[in-house]
Amino acid sequence: MNPAADRRFSTRTYLNTVWVRPLSGGSRIEANALHFSRAGLALFAERFLQVGEHVELVLHAAAGDYTFQGQVAQVKVETEGNIIDVAFSKILTDSEMRDLETKLGIKARR
Repeated sequence: MNPAADRRFSTRTYLNTVWVRPLSGGSRIEANALHFSRAGLALFAERFLQVGEHVELVLHAAAGDYTFQGQVAQVKVETEGNIIDVAFSKILTDSEMRDLETKLGIKARR
C-alpha cells in the first residue's frame, strides 16, 4: 500500500479548541489545535486564512482563556479543511510552555 495514501486516512488528534480572529477584521473562526510549540501552533480549520495574515488566538481551558497574537506562516489545503501554521508574535519561555501544557491538560513532550 502507498504510504502517502495511508497518511491521508490517518486520524487526527485534536488538543484543544481555538478561536481565531483575523486582526484585519472579519468574524472569528473555530479551529482545532493539532500541535503546540513554544513558537506557535498548528490548527485544523474549515475556513481558509492567508499566509502573512495577523491573527489573535484564544485557547480555552478550565483555568481560563489564554490569548496570543500571531501570524499565519503556512497553509496546507486539504479535502477536509485547512492545516494552518501560526507563529506566535512572542516565543514562549520553557516555563510558560510547561504552565500552558499543564493548564490545557496536554501531556508534556520531554
